[in-house]
Amino acid sequence: MNLEFILKHTANFRDYFLKDLAEPGFAKQYLEVSLENYQNDGDIDILAHAIRNVVVAQGGIEKLAIQTNSNLQDLHDALDAGTPPQLNRLLDILAFYTDEVPTGRLFTGANIVEN
Repeated sequence: MNLEFILKHTANFRDYFLKDLAEPGFAKQYLEVSLENYQNDGDIDILAHAIRNVVVAQGGIEKLAIQTNSNLQDLHDALDAGTPPQLNRLLDILAFYTDEVPTGRLFTGANIVEN
């Protein structure tokens, strides 16, 4: 088998994964596991990556800002992969998608929004 054949007959994992994360129940479970892993190992970068995946799959930062009535720039700053993640901001975002953590300063409710 050559590379061209393999690429033609395989799919992009990220595309399938984001499609799964677009489903609110799957996204909630993914975030719950990610939070549990963070509580066990303290790796905030992996938690931030998981939250970014869900935000992208659920419609992006702009949609999240509208749904939560939040400042778009604040959300961009909180989810920027190039800056060190701040736990309190990540937990605010996490609270929107799951009821596993108390909501913080950014949002008033903890719920999953159906697309």
